[in-house]
Amino acid sequence: TKDDGSSTDMPSHQWPSYAINIAHPEEELVLFPETSKESLADAGSNLLEFTYLSQATGQDKYRNAAQNVENRLIDLAAKTNQHLAPKLLEGFTQSFASKNVTVGGMADSYFEYLMKGYLQSGESE
Repeated sequence: TKDDGSSTDMPSHQWPSYAINIAHPEEELVLFPETSKESLADAGSNLLEFTYLSQATGQDKYRNAAQNVENRLIDLAAKTNQHLAPKLLEGFTQSFASKNVTVGGMADSYFEYLMKGYLQSGESE
């Protein structure tokens, strides 16, 4: 993949992640090796952090990688008709790992990140 910052390709078998490979965000996500589950909050935090990294470096590839994961979460919610995502995600398949929706630990921050991401974007609609 050419490093022009335009790629949003992500391996489909590793869609959510607690971290994005900073050196090559468009190529591979990093998962905890001891589990195939990821928390919704961890996956969601990448949107804010990597949007800021793109703003600081002038390279859109970081924001694009995180936005791609966010788009997959939104698509999954629509496809499963579960618009409030549960707290756990499967690490190797594009699916929710539970049906437990909470505004408590492992999920509450995700919903905050959605609002903060909107504010960070500068959008008005």
